[in-house]
Amino acid sequence: MRDSLKKLTEKDYWVSRLSEDDFGDTIQIVTTFIQNNQKDLQVEIEKAKIDYPEEDIWCEIQSDLAHYAWVDEQHLWQFCLLRLQGIFESLIVYSFLPELPGKKLIGMKAKLRAAKEVGFQLEPEEYEELLLWAKLRNAIAHAPPEKYQPLIITREDINEYVSLLKSICERWREFKADTK
Repeated sequence: MRDSLKKLTEKDYWVSRLSEDDFGDTIQIVTTFIQNNQKDLQVEIEKAKIDYPEEDIWCEIQSDLAHYAWVDEQHLWQFCLLRLQGIFESLIVYSFLPELPGKKLIGMKAKLRAAKEVGFQLEPEEYEELLLWAKLRNAIAHAPPEKYQPLIITREDINEYVSLLKSICERWREFKADTK
């Protein structure tokens, strides 16, 4: 492994800190890839119509192409979820918590517990929802689904998750400002 990659595990490797804006930026990146994927799909379908003018053949090709584009999109939403979770966990540690020398916060529960200890509040439903999303993220990261049988994660699922994250971050920022 290159030395520059090895150094990524050191404490302060960020050039700049993350913010809640990174949630939207991440969704925009994935959305752009999906839109481009859809454009490429349409080009491939049109090409199939020309190369295979028999309707039953190009319809089958169109079906296959659409399925594989859909599979690709599912993987992109999975990657989106992984990044969103990482952004939120980073925000907890580096934006909301004071310096915690020598204390490693491994996992969502540990980070949420540390946030609670310094006064940041969560509704029980929010806590449970965050843990469910973390469990899903862990399943994807540690036991990813087979390539052609992805988990089905939709834009609406991602929007729901980001809405939860943003509302928590907004409330915690207000709390942090009020306690200064």
